[in-house]
Amino acid sequence: MLRFLFSPNGRVSRADYWLRWLIPSALAPIVVSAVDAALGARYLTPVWVLVSFWPNIAITAKRYHDRGMSGWWTLWSVLITLVPLFLVYSGTEALITGAVVSAWLSTWIGLYGAFWAIFAFTLIVYFLPGERCANRFGPDPRKPKPPRKPKIDPAVEFPGPWTQLTRTGLPEPDTPAHTRRRPPRSR
Repeated sequence: MLRFLFSPNGRVSRADYWLRWLIPSALAPIVVSAVDAALGARYLTPVWVLVSFWPNIAITAKRYHDRGMSGWWTLWSVLITLVPLFLVYSGTEALITGAVVSAWLSTWIGLYGAFWAIFAFTLIVYFLPGERCANRFGPDPRKPKPPRKPKIDPAVEFPGPWTQLTRTGLPEPDTPAHTRRRPPRSR
């Protein structure tokens, strides 16, 4: 679980992203706010924001990896979202000081840019499937790992009078000794 939360290496499928990160991190602020309100304090919400910042970056980078994109797109998505929001903030400041035309223009450009930036990155990360094969970031997270090859126990594989059949965990043979399989002869 710690590797899932803190390592930006590897890939994460859409299902893992939704079930193991997005839904819990969407519910956590509700719980944190309720606890803050119950305690009459306001310090848990900033703590949650700081604690969840790096896991959000790391897991989103893995989601980009699943799409075959570099994890640096995570930082670009943050910056491209913050720039339009800065324009909205500066437009609001200009509205307060009285520069109405440039303020409305700046605000609308910022809102429009923020909407499309957030829409594009949300579409990529939340909804588009990853590559169906291994890529440079790792194997496909949707495919189960191949099972380990079981170790062959000669007493089970080739039972006979030369093996001890009464070992714990092994059933007693039902067939006579002459019908059991014999090990291959060396040539």
